[in-house]
Amino acid sequence: MNTHRNEKIFRLRFGTPFRTPAVVIDQWNSTEAFTQNNIIEIEETDNQIRLELALRNEQIVLGLGEQLGALNKRGRRYRAWCVDEPHHNPDKDALYSSHPVLFISGEPCIGLFIDYPSEMDFDIGFTQHDRIRITIPSGSADIYLWQADSLRESSREYLRLTGSSYVPPRWAFGYHQSRWSYPNDASVRAIVDKFEEHGIPLDTIHVDIDYMDGYRVFTIDEKRFPNVKKLAGDLLEKGVRLVSIIDPGVKIDPDYSVYREGIADKHFCTDDDGHPYRLAVWPGWTHLPNFLSSKTRTWWSSHVKRLTERGFAGVWNDMNEPAMFFTDHSLKRIEDAVVKLEDKDGLQPWDIFNLRWACEDIQNYRENFKTMSQHTDAGELVNHWDVHNLYGYGMTMATSQAFEDDKQRRFIFSRSSYSGMHRISGLWTGDNSSRWEHLILQMRMIQNLNLCGFLFCGADVGGFNDHVSPELLVRWTQLGALTPFFRNHSAAGTRDQEPWQFGETILSAVREAIRIRYALMPYIYSEFLKAANKGIPLIRPLAYQYEQPALSEFEDQYFIGDSLMAAPVHQPNARGRYVYLPEERWLMLRMKRWDDYQTEILPAGHHYVKADLNEMLLFIPENRLLILTEPGNSTDSVSGRYVVLGLVAEETELELWEDDGFQRSIRREDCNISRFHVEPSGRRVEGHSKNREVCFNILEPGRK
Repeated sequence: MNTHRNEKIFRLRFGTPFRTPAVVIDQWNSTEAFTQNNIIEIEETDNQIRLELALRNEQIVLGLGEQLGALNKRGRRYRAWCVDEPHHNPDKDALYSSHPVLFISGEPCIGLFIDYPSEMDFDIGFTQHDRIRITIPSGSADIYLWQADSLRESSREYLRLTGSSYVPPRWAFGYHQSRWSYPNDASVRAIVDKFEEHGIPLDTIHVDIDYMDGYRVFTIDEKRFPNVKKLAGDLLEKGVRLVSIIDPGVKIDPDYSVYREGIADKHFCTDDDGHPYRLAVWPGWTHLPNFLSSKTRTWWSSHVKRLTERGFAGVWNDMNEPAMFFTDHSLKRIEDAVVKLEDKDGLQPWDIFNLRWACEDIQNYRENFKTMSQHTDAGELVNHWDVHNLYGYGMTMATSQAFEDDKQRRFIFSRSSYSGMHRISGLWTGDNSSRWEHLILQMRMIQNLNLCGFLFCGADVGGFNDHVSPELLVRWTQLGALTPFFRNHSAAGTRDQEPWQFGETILSAVREAIRIRYALMPYIYSEFLKAANKGIPLIRPLAYQYEQPALSEFEDQYFIGDSLMAAPVHQPNARGRYVYLPEERWLMLRMKRWDDYQTEILPAGHHYVKADLNEMLLFIPENRLLILTEPGNSTDSVSGRYVVLGLVAEETELELWEDDGFQRSIRREDCNISRFHVEPSGRRVEGHSKNREVCFNILEPGRK
């Protein structure tokens, strides 16, 4: 074992770990072993590393990014394993991404990141309530450990280690409409026209796999989409961008040029005999690109570039865990199970179960991943199992590479990811369902994802699977309006869930929630730029914001930047909710529309606050400022006056960062900075924004 560090962060290197792109720091100085202070116990064998940490009752554990369960991860077991998991049920222990980082409260707080790109087990107080046990089934891994004075500092150390967040173009912060699928040019145009007809802001519409020719990646069905470039241009005139999905599976078809190129230049993962690995996904039998190879990534990026040159403004990477519907190997398992049944004179109950289990396991059967190989630039053959969790990252690296020479930021988001991918892409949380339980799950997940660096994240508004109820769509839209990535997306076979599908009452409530998001756009965008620039989260748990671990109990409340706390209603048939307000007085806004709201001053403590179905609740801490603007039809048309809101008892100031929405640099010095300065006894404003009138709605309860 070799031990190195950079300032506060210690690296414990075991064996010869596979080098991942997760960490940006590459210089380490020798130091004493972190284990000497008895905070962590490490047991090392030839093929396993086991870590154990003691937990006191009052300690909380945050992190793991995209995982099910509570915000505080204590009391469950989790797997770090990227899997195509369409059923986000409570018993599932892994989803599409792997973010093996923990933030453990205490004096000091402990941070832990395990850079190991295959399966790991995190037992966080499940087997024994006062122990964390982490099992790495290998003798090779890089383990990073650090101590900090607070959860806030611990998260910041991790982001120093893994890098600052990707920043999409400003239009990506607008409202996105999607479905599997809008099947043709006419349907896409009709959806956009409906948004315009109903006065609902819209920035982006997504096309799912049915825009392709037979699900062949990088193709377009010319019968259904005869001129994508013209479609994209016509939509852009209305302020709407067109985004396309991309899957990694390349259809086995000798008449398909992408397949022929992949075969000729050996771009595909291989089987045990060195032949391109065969598996089935949407196009039928396919091969998977070998994204460990820079040559393959360059090849892939050239096709991404050509696709966007046809008019697509952004790229949506899907199925990149990678997903496997079935392989020859998993089909053989079913065949063997059937043969065993046919050979038996008398069936036993477990014989039937064996067949059922073989059929259920056919999709994403774990053992299949051990029969596929990838190769590195150095020519090293790597069993895919050993680097499985990097596959989505590799695909996203290839996608990002397509835009390296662009002068403007590009929109990229992905379903699968690994730690560090937050530097190049956004993330959405996959195939959730239209369930109230998934509403609060989204709140928990985006908080931990932000702590892990994925600032631009969100979930499918309304739910992807199942049939959304009208009330659930309203409440989910109100939540989505207060998350960075704001997209309504639903599956084929479910009821249509565009805003106008449920009658005038629901349409009005959904429309106003979306308009409130656009009214908040200057604040949300500015706070995102600040967070990415400073290497801190945008979405912050109360335990982070107030540096009080006990506040982690309030999992359904979170901060967006410094001035705004979200506490969405998330229970069916509720016309209000309980909320906890820490430490100070608060200004509560009960908003029906961006310019129609009631204000109420609330003291610290527990409150039940009312919120009808058409009302959103926003909370501003005392001596903080929130900025609104008149919403337009898209981010391109947001140009009204600024309204500055707050409850001010002492001198306070808000810095608003603005840029052109596309520029590469997000450094403070490259942004236009406006300062809105308030004094209780005489208001003044410094640094007006260009072409913007500013008005104030400041409550002054008196000096403390």
